[in-house]
Amino acid sequence: ARLPYLPFGMPVGAILVALGLISMVVGVLMALMQRDFKRMLAYHVISQKGYMVLGIGLGTLGATLGTQGGLFHLLNHSTYKALLFMCAGAVLYQTKSQKFDELGGLGKNMPITALTFLIGALAISGIPPLNGFVSKYIIYLAGLQAGMPWVTAIAVLVSGLTLASFMKAFSSVFLGQRPRHLQGTMEAPKPMLFAMIAMAVICVAIGLVPDLGFNIVGPAAEAAKNVVSYVSQVLGGT
Repeated sequence: ARLPYLPFGMPVGAILVALGLISMVVGVLMALMQRDFKRMLAYHVISQKGYMVLGIGLGTLGATLGTQGGLFHLLNHSTYKALLFMCAGAVLYQTKSQKFDELGGLGKNMPITALTFLIGALAISGIPPLNGFVSKYIIYLAGLQAGMPWVTAIAVLVSGLTLASFMKAFSSVFLGQRPRHLQGTMEAPKPMLFAMIAMAVICVAIGLVPDLGFNIVGPAAEAAKNVVSYVSQVLGGT
């Protein structure tokens, strides 16, 4: 079922698709401009929320995969974004800085943090076989299913820009020359490492076995379909 048209003649789904695309593009472009670790991650939250809204919007336009993809992406976002913020927190905790210009070469000092951050970065960028790829791929297919290949093209482009942003961050923080004041930097405490490793494992596990995620979001996707049908009946006067 589809949501009805608004009084001025535009379907609700089209508005959601437009808002989702704007959020995705503006968020990732702002993230690319940042030189602050946590500020960059915050703008990526905006961009990734756009994927969710886009998926729901495509679902209301009749692309059945859209709702499932949007909700699946919500689940995945809660895992890899938590992982990325924990990695940024570990760097801040050990170096007392989150400015890219003040960091560098920490891969040798904090190898586990670097590895888990890389996993989160690839997951949010939609690189297989990680969980972000599965939900993004479903949204790509939903764009094609809705007859909007240009929407899929923009979503893929944003994923490419997301990858570029995170590779810049990874290089700035963990590669290159290590500043003199960071020579004695140690790896994050074990409790922090345990949490990061656990989230990284979840990102890999859902990517390799997508049914784990589908089983979680399946009931929510079905409920969303019923809500759309109900709202259509109420607002349509049937």
